[in-house]
Amino acid sequence: QEGWGGREIDLELRVARYRKRNLEDKRVLKTSLPTTESHDPRTDEVIKAIHQLLQAHKIAKEELWEIEAKKEALKKELDELTSEETHLEELLKSKQESLRILQQHNREKESKMLRKQAMAQDSLQKITELNSKIQEDKVKKKKLRMEFEQQLEELMEQHKTLWELHTPERLSQEINTMAQYLGTASEGGKASSGEIGGH
Repeated sequence: QEGWGGREIDLELRVARYRKRNLEDKRVLKTSLPTTESHDPRTDEVIKAIHQLLQAHKIAKEELWEIEAKKEALKKELDELTSEETHLEELLKSKQESLRILQQHNREKESKMLRKQAMAQDSLQKITELNSKIQEDKVKKKKLRMEFEQQLEELMEQHKTLWELHTPERLSQEINTMAQYLGTASEGGKASSGEIGGH
């Protein structure tokens, strides 16, 4: 913008110089025109000079108009550039704000993802520990079942032995044996008593 401002000031100075020169040309024309009272032998040269001055004045006016047109064009271009610069600055601010929001959103997503990963890792650790405990419980239950089966087998064997010892046949046989033993012992006692009485 400083470059455009410098060019605009330069154009204004040039326009001021041309306007000043235009006024000087008019004064020269006014003082150079011949009067009716006097006649200069160099009238042709004066007229020629007048025509040259008029031509110079015309050229100066054209240049002045061209400079004014360029000045207006440059001013319009400067206004457009200023407006575009303002628009670009607003667009830049909008993009920066969008970028800030996006970065904040990404940080929040990353933080949430890290929390989920930590929770998943913790859950995995708990599942691993639970599986290990389940396996240990299975081993313990298997060991207890084997011990129970062994004890049950021993009890069944003991029960079988006791049953065999206390079957009706076995009891009847034992009773008969004891009766025979008692009968034999009773007869033996009577015989001994008779022998003692004879003497």
